Amino acid sequence: MRVRTTRLEETIGLVGMIASDLRYTCAPMENIVRRLTSVSDALPFLTACAEYTRKGEPFPNAWRQALKEAPSGLDEEDIKILRKLGLTLGAVDLDGALSELDYAKFALGKRYEEARERQRKLGGLYRTLGVLAGFAIVIVLF
Repeated sequence: MRVRTTRLEETIGLVGMIASDLRYTCAPMENIVRRLTSVSDALPFLTACAEYTRKGEPFPNAWRQALKEAPSGLDEEDIKILRKLGLTLGAVDLDGALSELDYAKFALGKRYEEARERQRKLGGLYRTLGVLAGFAIVIVLF
């Protein structure tokens, strides 16, 4: 649960960085992805996407392949949001891309809040179950 929460937080930050970079440079998505992997601890799928673009793969295909192959720590609904984002980035004008980035950031933010709440609720339960299981093992052994 903690891995997903952390990855969602990182992904929301990534979407924000893409939006800022796109807004101020209007660079092609291939260049933005490569630049972001060189300046930050990139998410595994972003690094994979940059590698695919270096090999000449068009951005939407590279993004889709990277999401499919690289371990992300995200669940299927999270990846679906990112997949949709990858289809529009580079295929629409600047305003459309920024709108799509805003939506993705909003949707991922909602998923992040849900994941944090679930982690808060179930994290305590799992800790308690772990302690109880430990007691049960001690009792059985002695």
